[in-house]
Amino acid sequence: MGLLRLIVFIGMFFGITYGIELVLPPVGKLFYTNPLDIIGSVAQGISYGVNIAPKYAFGLTVFLIGLPPLIISIQIGKKLKKSGKYRF
Repeated sequence: MGLLRLIVFIGMFFGITYGIELVLPPVGKLFYTNPLDIIGSVAQGISYGVNIAPKYAFGLTVFLIGLPPLIISIQIGKKLKKSGKYRF
């Protein structure tokens, strides 16, 4: 069950990261293909807009992108534990 939650978390994290890249200008094109470059680009935008240090903006960006997958993977784990149908 832990492996399933990890796979869901990683998949959603990368999905959200590349989804952000598709929404940023130029819209519909993958300007960056490396996830760290995408996160760095968003972090630079946050540090410029909020006027905080870039190293703190990078941590804030990773936290904001990673929060929804973390919550969803925890909820999946709780539902699978309650149902008891998922067994190896």
